[in-house]
Amino acid sequence: MSYGILLIGLFVHVVLLVSIFGIYYSSPLIQGLPPHGVKSTEPPAKRVVVFSADGLRLRSFTSHPERSPYIHGLINNRTAISAIGNSHVPTESRPGHVAIFAGFTEDVSAVAYGWKKNPVPFDSVFNRSRESWIFGSPDITTLFDDIPHVYTASYSDSHEDFSSAKAHLMDEWVFEKVDELLKSAEEEAGLSMRLKSDKVILFLHLLGIDTNGHGYNPESEKYLNNIRVVDDGIRRIQQTVDSFYGDDRTAYIFVSDHGMTDWGSHGAGSDDEVLVPFVAWGAGIKHGGPRKNIAQVDTTPLVSSLLGIPIPINSLGVLPVHILNTAPKYEYLSVMANFYQLREQLLHLRSAKSTRFFFQEYENFNSKSLSALEEHLNKLAKLGRYSAAASLFSDNSALIKQAIFYYHRYDRTFLGAAVSASFIGWILLLYCHLVNPDVKLNYSSFLLPNACFFCLLGLTVLLCFYYKFTISCSIYVLLPVYLFALVENVSHLSSRSIVYLHKIRNVPSIAALNQIAQPFIMFNVAAVFLCVFILTFLDRRWLSLVFGLLMLLPLAYESAVVNELSLYWRLFCLSLLPFPFLPAVGRSEVPFLCVAVPFTSSVCLWLASKRLKALQPNARLMQKIAIAHLVCAAFILLQMLLFRKPPLLCRLIAWLTIPTAFIAPLFTDGNLSRRVTAFVGSLLIPFFLLSIAYESLFMLLFLPLLLLFIRFEFSNLSLLELIHLPLPLPSDKNDRLSLSDFRRALVCICFVLCSLFGTGNFASFNSFSPSTLRRFISVFSPFTMAALLVMRLLIPILISTVSIACAARLNAHVIKRVSCVTLICTDLMAMEKSTDEFQSFFYLLRDDGSWLEIGLSISHYVVSISMSVSIFLMLSLATFFVNFSLSSQSLSPIRQLFAGSKTDELL
Repeated sequence: MSYGILLIGLFVHVVLLVSIFGIYYSSPLIQGLPPHGVKSTEPPAKRVVVFSADGLRLRSFTSHPERSPYIHGLINNRTAISAIGNSHVPTESRPGHVAIFAGFTEDVSAVAYGWKKNPVPFDSVFNRSRESWIFGSPDITTLFDDIPHVYTASYSDSHEDFSSAKAHLMDEWVFEKVDELLKSAEEEAGLSMRLKSDKVILFLHLLGIDTNGHGYNPESEKYLNNIRVVDDGIRRIQQTVDSFYGDDRTAYIFVSDHGMTDWGSHGAGSDDEVLVPFVAWGAGIKHGGPRKNIAQVDTTPLVSSLLGIPIPINSLGVLPVHILNTAPKYEYLSVMANFYQLREQLLHLRSAKSTRFFFQEYENFNSKSLSALEEHLNKLAKLGRYSAAASLFSDNSALIKQAIFYYHRYDRTFLGAAVSASFIGWILLLYCHLVNPDVKLNYSSFLLPNACFFCLLGLTVLLCFYYKFTISCSIYVLLPVYLFALVENVSHLSSRSIVYLHKIRNVPSIAALNQIAQPFIMFNVAAVFLCVFILTFLDRRWLSLVFGLLMLLPLAYESAVVNELSLYWRLFCLSLLPFPFLPAVGRSEVPFLCVAVPFTSSVCLWLASKRLKALQPNARLMQKIAIAHLVCAAFILLQMLLFRKPPLLCRLIAWLTIPTAFIAPLFTDGNLSRRVTAFVGSLLIPFFLLSIAYESLFMLLFLPLLLLFIRFEFSNLSLLELIHLPLPLPSDKNDRLSLSDFRRALVCICFVLCSLFGTGNFASFNSFSPSTLRRFISVFSPFTMAALLVMRLLIPILISTVSIACAARLNAHVIKRVSCVTLICTDLMAMEKSTDEFQSFFYLLRDDGSWLEIGLSISHYVVSISMSVSIFLMLSLATFFVNFSLSSQSLSPIRQLFAGSKTDELL
């Protein structure tokens, strides 16, 4: 492959990877909108105190009223009003608190920042307040600490220890800091005047419940006792605040950012994670009432209404009027502020998209519907029917928000089609280059579009200016036009198509049918494989169909050797069929298999070595590996029986097996069969140590498939010839594409998918229990644990690529061709949309749901795009390791050089 094509492919893939952040994960936040709030009327409260019990789920709060007697007393005495809070997916602390105080759910553009911060500045009730004080975890206080009139205080990150038995002390620290603030105000006139002004917010973030939930689970005594600590702290803070102010103008809100599962996790959308308590009391709050649902984002307009401040401009919350205890007119004015604030977002987005050709309004709520709603609200107000106006707005608010989402995503289909077209152009360009490897490219003419495409590029540039596209969006639109121009330059496709059509017209109909039928059949076969590959990513149970397709592989060979071994091939494929239906490896351990599999491997290798007595070097090598596997089984057994936490020496030995597995095989002599045996046997040792369940058994049954595939590819040789095959293998510089390359590429993708999804998926990778890595590590270290899990994932893939590299004769030209065909297949998986049922990963990307769901959709897409590059690198790495040797024979020239002997000969 020429360097020019490589550079174009690299650029196209970079554009594709970056494009998802501009198309799917652009920020919905709008800057510069005018604010709207209640004017010329005194608000019901001068200050709002917000208590956020991080990680408190509704079920734990309502099932154990004895743990929060003060708050439940307020509810039962009808001093407070309670509601069922509905948090939003992802149920995490940062998006939860942004929803409470800014009124919008997760800004998905934060995915590019690892969900750690919001990349776009956003408006919140703290911006609109006169002054605010925030106390709590540094992860939350830093979200709002860049506002000049917001004062934050937080403890050290080291306090957030999941294993700590005193996590409740973080909450006690917050309560003490508020006490200190109010006591200081009694002595400092300036601070007292600031605290006693209007539009003040006090926010207390209480992390202890969440920390105890992670460490001990929500049913534990520590979690439930922490609820009592929070309840008692709220009682004391209210007494202190009421005593300090003494004006009954304080509103209190008790919320939670998210719930928690029974095993102490959160992030997804189960009821235990989404449903949280909501309690409000004090100034401007209704005394008691029916318990209704309230969305988390609705807290933002509620706080704004209580304080009489403008609603944050990007808020999507709807004012819960049933909670307010104010005059009907004030409720109406608050509702209208909410309406105008949502209308500003809708009109801004609609105006930005209205210049598109064939512009289509949101059919369920168009501009006429918006005007009619505003007119009806004003008409009801003139009649004094303020409650009816508030109800009318609540009924239509969902449609307004749907219209906002519609216009935000308006260009997604067009830009997605442009990116898909780019990859179709890239695939055609790569294919044209593969089928014509002898054509030398003249880059001065190759990179310059012809007159027709040059005019088309000019028109596309004008279209981008007219649509006011950003530079990145303009690149997405221009790239497919330019790529098709390159395809025309390489293949002269337009003229050749005319000649082809003329040829078909002049030949008999049966011959013409044959010329069309062959590509049609090949296309459908490839489509079946690609659909199966895509389905395997989405649900690992489809991997059983991959094994079913592999059972047909012997039909692709015309060899007596393959026919003899085809029964064994199909039996091993059948033995692997149940694995995709087993639970993904992650949390639970199966100690028996962890010991039994390396022991079985040792026995099999020893018995095999006895049958190879005539081949002493191979037999001795297999016996050494058998002993190593037996020692590995004993090592795992002793650790299970004697140590819950393995000592440092055992962990050091486990770590040493990883570099040893790569280095030790290099000392074998230059023989293909012995080198492959050494690599596979050595890499299995750290894999056994990293295994916790049936993955080692899967690998033991998967290995014969890899070895049989090598035998199939060398079916022209006898078994003895293959065993004695020396390294390096004879080189072949032929660059022409063949059917063998397609076969190897498809088998390569199948093997990689088997390695990836045979025992788990990306979600199980996320839920892997850290305790299962105790043979290597005893303390919590996310990066080290992730590295070990990646190593566990890569070892089967590396072993698979060793077999593919051997099948490709360890030849760089063959490996490049196989990698190019793999690139075409994986790009089609990533980009091509066939039907609504079978969509590519680009069209399956998600910008809603939990971080795990969003991350999985991105992972599937990125893995499919990068798989071809990864396979090329792994094949090259496998080729290097199989060919490279540290044996005494290979190193003798180097030793002689340093010894000074035969220097003249070497020179």
